Amino acid sequence: MLPTVKRVRRMPTAYRPLIDLLSDVLMTSDELCSHWRYTPTHVCNLRKRGKVPFIKLYSGAIRYRMSEIIEAEVAGTLGTITVEQICLVLAACEKLSPKDREIAQAHIRSAFAVEVPRRQKGDW
Repeated sequence: MLPTVKRVRRMPTAYRPLIDLLSDVLMTSDELCSHWRYTPTHVCNLRKRGKVPFIKLYSGAIRYRMSEIIEAEVAGTLGTITVEQICLVLAACEKLSPKDREIAQAHIRSAFAVEVPRRQKGDW
């Protein structure tokens, strides 16, 4: 039997350190579209319907707080999320020091470590 990954929605508290680290990181509309693999029109429609939390800057530009996007993904209300996607997001965060990136990635990977099912006597 193949190893399985713990269901992320069963452990939303495991994301709390990551969400706290990313509270000041903002994403552009293009970055969010790329992350979710949605079209810009679809993301705009989600925003207009109030499905996506966003910030409007003084210049009129739209930004998305990364922590709110991840919280919505974990809650299951938006997009999809995997452990590796989170680690890639952390690797791309220029505002985090390399040490903080490593700590956050290690925490996320250990919180959702791969579980290998044990064999029962009748499974041989």
